[in-house]
Formats: sequence, C-alpha cells, structure tokens
Amino acid sequence: MGLVKNMEALAAEIIRSFDHRKENLAGIRRETAALLEEFAAQREEKAKQLREILAAFREELEEEVRRLLEFFQDERAEMAAELREMLAADKRARVEQVRDLLAELEAAREKLQEELARFEAVWLELAETMRRKRELDC
Repeated sequence: MGLVKNMEALAAEIIRSFDHRKENLAGIRRETAALLEEFAAQREEKAKQLREILAAFREELEEEVRRLLEFFQDERAEMAAELREMLAADKRARVEQVRDLLAELEAAREKLQEELARFEAVWLELAETMRRKRELDC
C-alpha cells in the first residue's frame, strides 16, 4: 500500500507541477501579449513622431528652397542689370571709338586731298613748263 500511496502522491505532484507550469505559461503568454501591445503602441508613437518631424523638416526645406530661389532670382536680375549697364557702356565706348576713327579718317582724307591738290598743281606746273620748253625748242 505504501507504493500505491507513493504513486498517488507522485501522480498528484505531477498534476500539480503540470498545472503550475500551465499557469506559468499562461502568465508568460499574457505578459508577452501585453509586451507586444506595448511595443506596438510605442512603435505607433515613434512613427507618429517621425511623421511630425519629417513634415516639419519638409516645410523647413521647402521654405529654404523658396528663399534660395528668390535669392537666385534677385541675384540673376541684379547681374542682368549690371550686364546691361556694362554692354551699354561698352556700346557707347565702341560708338565713341568709331566716331574717333571716322574723324581720323576724315582728317587723313582731307590731308590726302590737300596733298593731291598740291601734287596736281606741281604736275600742272611741270606740264606747263615742259610745254613751254618744247615750244621754245621747236
């Protein structure tokens, strides 16, 4: 009979141990589910924070791009105005140079005409002298 009681006690101990393990596993399952829910909530919170941070960053970036574009447009307009002024000044300088060159050419033409008139006078005088000499020689 001692053996039967020992077997009953052993069977009861195994059942208690099994029930205890079953309770422990159920507790572990509950804790795991709670932990997973907590992780999911934390992940959602982090995702929400990241979306907010990214949205703010995007707005700042868009604003910075707008400012840079405005700056570049202003710089481009300023540079275009400076180039127009430089080209106008260059054009005026070239016009002035052409006027000066034309004046020099006109002066040279007049001087050449004077020289040609003098040469013509000398030539006519020489021709007249030669004609007279020929008349005298004949």
